[in-house]
Amino acid sequence: MINYDGRGFKGKSQTENGEASGSTSFHYAQEGSIISGSYQGGEIMKGTLRGLFNSATIFSKKKRRQLFFHQEILTDGRIRLHEKWVGSDIEQTEGYSIIEEQESQLNPI
Repeated sequence: MINYDGRGFKGKSQTENGEASGSTSFHYAQEGSIISGSYQGGEIMKGTLRGLFNSATIFSKKKRRQLFFHQEILTDGRIRLHEKWVGSDIEQTEGYSIIEEQESQLNPI
């Protein structure tokens, strides 16, 4: 299991209805199977997330979304996350995004 504690990521790509961009930074903390984090930059003033290792709930701009991700280990050891997010009952949107670990944040797996 990969530990996300202290890792930083940047947005790489997303569906048209996404808010994150290449200017958005993500910073994670992990205790056991619980992940928490924050993100900001680009159109996002500040967002937070918390959840379990395989899924997380994201709170951003008064929106509540479920986030599911698949992790990929790149050849240089960094992590790429392929994310699918689904809006709440009120906002039935969904989309996809990819974020990649920043090289300066590289930790052993």
